[in-house]
Amino acid sequence: MSRQATQTIQRNLPRPISESFQRKIAPSVKISPKPTIPNRTTSRTSYYTFNVPSDTPRTELDDGSILIARHKPTTILPESYLPPRLDRYAESIPPLTKEQKEEIRRLRTEDPDRWTVSELAKEFETLPLYVVRCCAAPRERIEFVQKKDQERFDELPFRRKLTHIQRLRRRALW
Repeated sequence: MSRQATQTIQRNLPRPISESFQRKIAPSVKISPKPTIPNRTTSRTSYYTFNVPSDTPRTELDDGSILIARHKPTTILPESYLPPRLDRYAESIPPLTKEQKEEIRRLRTEDPDRWTVSELAKEFETLPLYVVRCCAAPRERIEFVQKKDQERFDELPFRRKLTHIQRLRRRALW
């Protein structure tokens, strides 16, 4: 352990309070040096239960002690007793047919600006993930979007560029 760590631990340890400091804090309170503690009238093993009804179930344990049940066992209620769900169950989405996949590919290659992934997902009532799995954008569209993103990045001020780069680095470390 380093010397600095040892000093830090020693500083954080509780110190005994001196008598003079105690007198400054509470000079009017007279505390005897050895206070008297009343003796126990009961043993440590005795437990009291007050006003326990006679019909409460009792179980005698192996060691001879008696266990008194305090709570009635609860029954699990059916789902009909619960309020309605806040979020609906996810609807099952049928898989795309071959004809639908071909139509999605055709629309995506014809006009990728009009038929984006989200537009195709709405049109065919499916998830965007299924559209992306079905077909990718044409190479020209991908290059156009990358070029546009690079132009947008080049126009940013230095501080925003730095923030963007740091965010990308953090995301890569996830």
